[in-house]
Amino acid sequence: MAPPTAIEPVEGLEFRFYAIDRNERPHVHVVFGEGRRGKKTKIKYWLGPPVRLVESKAVARLNAQEVRRAREIIEERWDEIHNKWQEFFGLRAP
Repeated sequence: MAPPTAIEPVEGLEFRFYAIDRNERPHVHVVFGEGRRGKKTKIKYWLGPPVRLVESKAVARLNAQEVRRAREIIEERWDEIHNKWQEFFGLRAP
C-alpha cells in the first residue's frame, strides 16, 4: 500500500507523508520518477517556514532544476500541504 499523498502529483513529482515520521517536525517527501537502476529518488523538505531541503545523498542523483522546482511547488501549495500534515497526524480535524 502506498503512503498517503500530501497533494496530487505535479509534473511527475509525488508528495508523500510517512506514518513513521509522526514525531518529526512537519515535512514532505518528494518522490521523483524512475531513476538509475529503476529506483525512485526521494528527497525531504522541512515545511518550515521557510521551506528547506533536508540534505541527503539522494540530492546528488537530481539536477538543480528538479530540486528547485520541487521546492517551488511546496512553497506554492504550502497551506494545502501543511494542513494535510496536520490532518494526517491527527493535529487538526479533516
